[in-house]
Amino acid sequence: MTTVSQALIGSLLDVDGGARVVVVGHDHPRAVRVHRELSGSGVATRVFHEDAAAAVAWAGDHGAGVLALGDRIAQDLLAPLVRVAHDEYGMRVLLWFAPDRAEALTEAVLAGAHPVLDEEGLVREVLAWVADRGEGIAPVTRVGDLTLDVRAYDARVEGVWVGLGPVEFEVLHALASDPDHVVSRATLAARHWPGSPSAPSALSAVVARIRHKLRRIGMHGAVVTVRGVGYRVDSARMGAGATPGHRLRPSPLPV
Repeated sequence: MTTVSQALIGSLLDVDGGARVVVVGHDHPRAVRVHRELSGSGVATRVFHEDAAAAVAWAGDHGAGVLALGDRIAQDLLAPLVRVAHDEYGMRVLLWFAPDRAEALTEAVLAGAHPVLDEEGLVREVLAWVADRGEGIAPVTRVGDLTLDVRAYDARVEGVWVGLGPVEFEVLHALASDPDHVVSRATLAARHWPGSPSAPSALSAVVARIRHKLRRIGMHGAVVTVRGVGYRVDSARMGAGATPGHRLRPSPLPV
């Protein structure tokens, strides 16, 4: 297994007990092997053996980027879990399955899951997703006091990390890359939820979470809605600094 490049390690670190990849619904030996392969490549991974719904909620709350579902999950739960993970949290959903179950998984695939046939395929898809996170984005973007760091896939103010999930980071980065100018809802939706009927509500939920997290560090009103068009970052409101008492953690990589 090729080790993920050092330039990306900061985006893969297990921060505050979180993980970039959540594995659920696999038998124990397979889950252990997948965990070993991904962790050995620097990808923070967490395995759940029971309660797939709780695992998806945990993954969304902790900013995981990939959800790897296995064949131990009841068929009637698969599509609803995929919709929540894909549409509400913006996660990439990988679905391991045996070839003889392909037809039964059609609804989950239509909901946004990407099928994989074996452990190697699952690991390969995760590492490809990781590599994609580092392409086409400047390593560091600053607007006001906010620094967006692709190496950590998060934003910070004076050492205080915002705690963004992957899609939250990418949406905020798109806005911060052209501050005070509007990015249309259609552009953001097409980039993250192409063809999904849930794209408008998913985007609204992501923006709401971004605003909530920015408010926690004192940046109120930083993301502005332009009614009927889209969103923009107000650079004049990006200098409030961190809220007193907010827990600090050091930068994973030097700037």
